[in-house]
Amino acid sequence: GQPHPFGGLLYLFEDMTEQLNMERRYNDLFNVQRSTLDHLVEGVAFFGTDGRLKLWNAAFADLWGLEPQQLEGEPHFEKVALLCAARGGDAAEWDLVRGQVTGAAERLEMRGRMECADDIMLHYAAVPMPDGATLMSFVDMTDSVRAENNLLEKNEALETAVRQQWQEFFDR
Repeated sequence: GQPHPFGGLLYLFEDMTEQLNMERRYNDLFNVQRSTLDHLVEGVAFFGTDGRLKLWNAAFADLWGLEPQQLEGEPHFEKVALLCAARGGDAAEWDLVRGQVTGAAERLEMRGRMECADDIMLHYAAVPMPDGATLMSFVDMTDSVRAENNLLEKNEALETAVRQQWQEFFDR
Protein backbone atom coordinates (compact mmCIF):
# COMPACT_ATOMS: atom_id res chain seq x y z
CA GLY A 1 0.00 0.00 0.00
CA GLN A 2 1.02 3.56 -0.60
CA PRO A 3 -0.62 6.99 -0.28
CA HIS A 4 -2.47 8.09 -3.39
CA PRO A 5 -1.63 11.61 -4.68
CA PHE A 6 -5.36 12.56 -4.73
CA GLY A 7 -5.88 11.31 -1.21
CA GLY A 8 -6.53 7.92 0.29
CA LEU A 9 -4.43 4.77 -0.05
CA LEU A 10 -3.58 2.65 -3.05
CA TYR A 11 -3.29 -1.10 -2.45
CA LEU A 12 -1.63 -3.45 -4.93
CA PHE A 13 -2.07 -7.21 -4.77
CA GLU A 14 -0.13 -9.89 -6.60
CA ASP A 15 -1.25 -13.48 -7.01
CA MET A 16 1.77 -15.55 -5.91
CA THR A 17 -0.07 -18.89 -6.09
CA GLU A 18 1.61 -20.12 -9.28
CA GLN A 19 5.08 -19.08 -8.13
CA LEU A 20 4.61 -20.81 -4.78
CA ASN A 21 3.26 -23.93 -6.50
CA MET A 22 6.27 -24.02 -8.84
CA GLU A 23 8.65 -23.59 -5.91
CA ARG A 24 6.92 -26.38 -3.99
CA ARG A 25 7.05 -28.71 -7.04
CA TYR A 26 10.74 -27.89 -7.55
CA ASN A 27 11.52 -28.63 -3.89
CA ASP A 28 9.54 -31.88 -4.06
CA LEU A 29 11.40 -32.95 -7.20
CA PHE A 30 14.76 -32.05 -5.65
CA ASN A 31 13.93 -34.01 -2.47
CA VAL A 32 12.88 -37.06 -4.50
CA GLN A 33 16.10 -36.91 -6.54
CA ARG A 34 18.22 -36.45 -3.42
CA SER A 35 16.51 -39.35 -1.66
CA THR A 36 16.93 -41.56 -4.71
CA LEU A 37 20.60 -40.68 -4.99
CA ASP A 38 21.19 -41.29 -1.28
CA HIS A 39 19.67 -44.78 -1.44
CA LEU A 40 21.64 -46.06 -4.44
CA VAL A 41 24.23 -48.76 -3.83
CA GLU A 42 26.34 -47.31 -6.64
CA GLY A 43 28.63 -44.43 -5.84
CA VAL A 44 27.52 -41.38 -7.81
CA ALA A 45 29.30 -38.07 -8.35
CA PHE A 46 27.93 -35.27 -10.52
CA PHE A 47 30.41 -32.66 -11.76
CA GLY A 48 29.11 -29.39 -13.18
CA THR A 49 30.34 -27.61 -16.29
CA ASP A 50 32.88 -25.80 -14.12
CA GLY A 51 34.44 -29.13 -13.06
CA ARG A 52 33.14 -28.81 -9.51
CA LEU A 53 31.43 -31.58 -7.56
CA LYS A 54 27.76 -30.58 -7.43
CA LEU A 55 26.12 -33.76 -6.10
CA TRP A 56 27.39 -36.97 -4.57
CA ASN A 57 26.01 -39.77 -2.44
CA ALA A 58 27.23 -41.60 0.64
CA ALA A 59 28.10 -44.69 -1.42
CA PHE A 60 30.60 -42.59 -3.41
CA ALA A 61 32.31 -41.42 -0.22
CA ASP A 62 32.29 -44.95 1.22
CA LEU A 63 33.77 -46.57 -1.90
CA TRP A 64 36.66 -44.12 -1.92
CA GLY A 65 37.09 -43.95 1.86
CA LEU A 66 36.32 -40.22 1.96
CA GLU A 67 34.86 -38.18 4.78
CA PRO A 68 31.82 -36.06 3.89
CA GLN A 69 33.73 -32.95 5.01
CA GLN A 70 36.26 -33.57 2.24
CA LEU A 71 33.50 -33.30 -0.38
CA GLU A 72 31.72 -30.24 1.00
CA GLY A 73 31.93 -26.86 -0.67
CA GLU A 74 31.88 -28.12 -4.27
CA PRO A 75 35.55 -29.12 -4.57
CA HIS A 76 37.05 -29.13 -8.06
CA PHE A 77 37.57 -32.42 -9.89
CA GLU A 78 41.34 -32.14 -9.40
CA LYS A 79 40.95 -32.25 -5.61
CA VAL A 80 38.42 -35.10 -5.73
CA ALA A 81 40.63 -37.06 -8.15
CA LEU A 82 43.66 -36.64 -5.87
CA LEU A 83 41.67 -37.86 -2.88
CA CYS A 84 40.36 -40.87 -4.81
CA ALA A 85 43.67 -41.65 -6.54
CA ALA A 86 45.30 -41.99 -3.13
CA ARG A 87 43.16 -45.10 -2.69
CA GLY A 88 43.81 -46.51 -6.15
CA GLY A 89 43.28 -46.39 -9.84
CA ASP A 90 45.82 -46.03 -12.61
CA ALA A 91 47.04 -42.48 -13.30
CA ALA A 92 46.22 -42.93 -16.99
CA GLU A 93 42.62 -43.78 -16.12
CA TRP A 94 42.30 -40.66 -13.97
CA ASP A 95 43.73 -38.59 -16.86
CA LEU A 96 41.05 -39.97 -19.19
CA VAL A 97 38.33 -39.21 -16.66
CA ARG A 98 39.79 -35.73 -16.10
CA GLY A 99 39.43 -35.05 -19.83
CA GLN A 100 35.77 -36.05 -19.68
CA VAL A 101 34.92 -33.97 -16.63
CA THR A 102 36.88 -30.81 -17.46
CA GLY A 103 35.97 -30.92 -21.16
CA ALA A 104 39.57 -31.12 -22.37
CA ALA A 105 38.80 -34.27 -24.38
CA GLU A 106 36.05 -35.29 -26.75
CA ARG A 107 33.06 -35.89 -24.53
CA LEU A 108 32.01 -39.49 -25.01
CA GLU A 109 30.63 -41.97 -22.55
CA MET A 110 33.44 -44.03 -21.13
CA ARG A 111 33.56 -47.12 -18.95
CA GLY A 112 36.35 -49.00 -17.28
CA ARG A 113 37.69 -50.72 -14.19
CA MET A 114 39.90 -49.38 -11.46
CA GLU A 115 41.76 -51.53 -9.01
CA CYS A 116 41.99 -49.93 -5.61
CA ALA A 117 43.75 -50.68 -2.37
CA ASP A 118 42.93 -53.96 -0.65
CA ASP A 119 42.23 -55.59 -4.06
CA ILE A 120 38.95 -53.75 -4.44
CA MET A 121 37.79 -53.63 -8.06
CA LEU A 122 35.52 -50.77 -9.11
CA HIS A 123 33.66 -50.49 -12.39
CA TYR A 124 33.19 -46.87 -13.39
CA ALA A 125 31.27 -44.93 -16.00
CA ALA A 126 31.65 -41.28 -16.97
CA VAL A 127 28.58 -40.05 -18.81
CA PRO A 128 28.49 -36.57 -20.37
CA MET A 129 25.24 -34.71 -19.75
CA PRO A 130 23.59 -32.54 -22.42
CA ASP A 131 24.34 -29.35 -20.47
CA GLY A 132 28.10 -30.05 -20.34
CA ALA A 133 28.13 -31.61 -16.87
CA THR A 134 29.40 -35.15 -16.21
CA LEU A 135 27.80 -37.95 -14.23
CA MET A 136 30.19 -40.52 -12.79
CA SER A 137 29.15 -43.79 -11.23
CA PHE A 138 31.22 -46.39 -9.42
CA VAL A 139 30.18 -49.95 -8.59
CA ASP A 140 32.13 -52.31 -6.34
CA MET A 141 32.68 -55.40 -8.49
CA THR A 142 35.13 -57.09 -6.11
CA ASP A 143 32.90 -60.04 -5.21
CA SER A 144 31.93 -60.63 -8.85
CA VAL A 145 35.55 -60.49 -10.00
CA ARG A 146 36.62 -62.89 -7.25
CA ALA A 147 33.81 -65.29 -8.13
CA GLU A 148 34.77 -65.07 -11.82
CA ASN A 149 38.43 -65.74 -10.99
CA ASN A 150 37.46 -68.73 -8.81
CA LEU A 151 35.35 -70.16 -11.62
CA LEU A 152 38.16 -69.66 -14.12
CA GLU A 153 40.63 -71.39 -11.80
CA LYS A 154 38.24 -74.30 -11.26
CA ASN A 155 37.60 -74.54 -14.99
CA GLU A 156 41.33 -74.57 -15.68
CA ALA A 157 41.83 -77.30 -13.04
CA LEU A 158 39.03 -79.37 -14.60
CA GLU A 159 40.49 -78.95 -18.09
CA THR A 160 43.91 -80.03 -16.79
CA ALA A 161 42.40 -83.08 -15.08
CA VAL A 162 40.52 -84.05 -18.24
CA ARG A 163 43.69 -83.65 -20.35
CA GLN A 164 45.59 -85.84 -17.89
CA GLN A 165 42.88 -88.51 -17.97
CA TRP A 166 42.87 -88.53 -21.79
CA GLN A 167 46.67 -88.66 -21.83
CA GLU A 168 46.62 -91.65 -19.43
CA PHE A 169 43.95 -93.33 -21.60
CA PHE A 170 46.02 -92.90 -24.77
CA ASP A 171 49.25 -93.94 -23.05
CA ARG A 172 47.79 -97.39 -22.24
